[in-house]
Amino acid sequence: MPSRFSAADRICEIVLVRHGEAVGARAGRLLGATDPPLTALGRAQAARLAQWLSRRPVSRVIASERQRARTTAAAIARPHLLPVELWPELNEVDFGRWENKKYADLSPGDRKRFLAWRCNPWRASPPGGESARRLHRRIARAWRRLPGLPPGRVVLVAHGGSVRMLLALALGLPLAQVLRWDLSPASMTGLVLADGEVWMGYVNRTCGA
Repeated sequence: MPSRFSAADRICEIVLVRHGEAVGARAGRLLGATDPPLTALGRAQAARLAQWLSRRPVSRVIASERQRARTTAAAIARPHLLPVELWPELNEVDFGRWENKKYADLSPGDRKRFLAWRCNPWRASPPGGESARRLHRRIARAWRRLPGLPPGRVVLVAHGGSVRMLLALALGLPLAQVLRWDLSPASMTGLVLADGEVWMGYVNRTCGA
């Protein structure tokens, strides 16, 4: 937390958590609207996150609707005796026709579309899926809710795409730039909201085995 803050500042710390490893992720499957559970490793990752955060005050735990996020959030919330609040705005991008497929499974035409989408998500979209503009509008609704939260530490458990979009909105960065940021499963990225300003605390922090 920046040293410039005083006790008089209205400070809300946001911990953005990417859920633990989900079934199919290690194989490179595109998991957006697809709703697999956590793997055994993912459950262990969630438990380590929960243990680390149990030693720190947490005022609210918020998650996307997907079970991989809900399960991770439930582990974090349990030591604090908190409910998990579900925000559908935090759901992962819908990959449409590419859902639950690996890159190698895509047709040659879809491979070209996938690479075009990765290079410029604003101009290309997954066929039958969600455009970057639609995702931006959805995540922006969640972002607008955050400054109204009371002071304290709030944990948001979401997905690689939705966390990156939140960071793009928070820091005023192009989406294509934050798509290159590594966000490991069960990683934490910390933001501080203080009197209308946003500060980056840390990115992609994980709890070792």
